[in-house]
Amino acid sequence: MRDFDDHISVALLEAAPDAILCVTARGRIALANSQTEQLFGYRREDLVGQPVDILVPEGARAMHARHRAGYMANPQRRPMGPGMQLSGRRRDGSTFPAEISLSVIDTDEGVLIAAAVRDMTERLEAQAERERLSSQAGRDRSESQVQQAQRLENLGQLAGGVAHDFNNLLAVILNYVSFVSEELAAATESDW
Repeated sequence: MRDFDDHISVALLEAAPDAILCVTARGRIALANSQTEQLFGYRREDLVGQPVDILVPEGARAMHARHRAGYMANPQRRPMGPGMQLSGRRRDGSTFPAEISLSVIDTDEGVLIAAAVRDMTERLEAQAERERLSSQAGRDRSESQVQQAQRLENLGQLAGGVAHDFNNLLAVILNYVSFVSEELAAATESDW
């Protein structure tokens, strides 16, 4: 039964969509799945026994070591660096934005820290694209509202011009009506 459990454990580790690393209390990599190889560009054999800091960008290594020591004082399941922008470092030196979750595993050999690492590049790019499209939609709405206001202003000016011209024509007609009315009244009075 133990062999079956071990087989299932290995199968689950390999089936995980994220890079999974098990790290000793001293910060050495004890285990890595195939996703770790793909994400970081190292072969598993090259990672096992190495300090986990080789997967951390150089500028963050000293801080990572302090955080790791603090975590080991009270290890528990939680996201790594809540509120911080985390990055991973590939074998070729390139970096990527990462989301990392930590868990504690008690073993006969001591505590292991399981780290699930996810590349956030696509999610951040999609988020940036959504923000860009939302901003563009806002600009398009504003531009549409300005154009609508300009059309209404032009329509108002046109209506004002038509009303002015119509009033001028009515004034002429009213003047003629008044003149004709006065002439008719004068003609009617002289006929009496």
